[in-house]
Amino acid sequence: MSKINASFLVLVFAITFSSIVYIWQADREKKEYESQIQTQQEQIAALESQIAVQPTPADVIQIGEVLGETTTATISGTIRFSKIPQTEAVIVCAREVRTEQEICVDFVLDSIKNEYDYTLDIPQGTYEVFALLPPSETKVYYSDITTCDDSGDCTSNAEKKRLLQVKQEETQSDVNLFL
Repeated sequence: MSKINASFLVLVFAITFSSIVYIWQADREKKEYESQIQTQQEQIAALESQIAVQPTPADVIQIGEVLGETTTATISGTIRFSKIPQTEAVIVCAREVRTEQEICVDFVLDSIKNEYDYTLDIPQGTYEVFALLPPSETKVYYSDITTCDDSGDCTSNAEKKRLLQVKQEETQSDVNLFL
């Protein structure tokens, strides 16, 4: 019995000692983390004060400018329907491939009109032009090949799209879309 009591006492002592060491190490780590948090909060405050004195993009960009570039280029064309769609609107967009910025125009569809002219004023860049008929999210891109059938059902032609390189003060016309 005394061997069991001695083993029990040794076990209790080992657990108690381990617990004290663990609590002591946890407290030391807590103090280190609190010190790091304080240092990081001071760095954040310093960076925020530096940011406060920097000019913002809103201070730099003027009306008629997008991402700091003057909108002096134009894409224009016609969107034609093989059959008048059952939706209320059509959206035509030009998406700059590097910045992924989209510039769009939309038209409320007329029940007797199957052709709409559009013009987009854009900054210079490389663009993909597409149209979509809400609520469908299928994009029909400017391409040499149409993917719409005679009944007006269209599938995406993303793999066949043509990219347009537009330079400053240049007009790309006849960028026609067929739906």
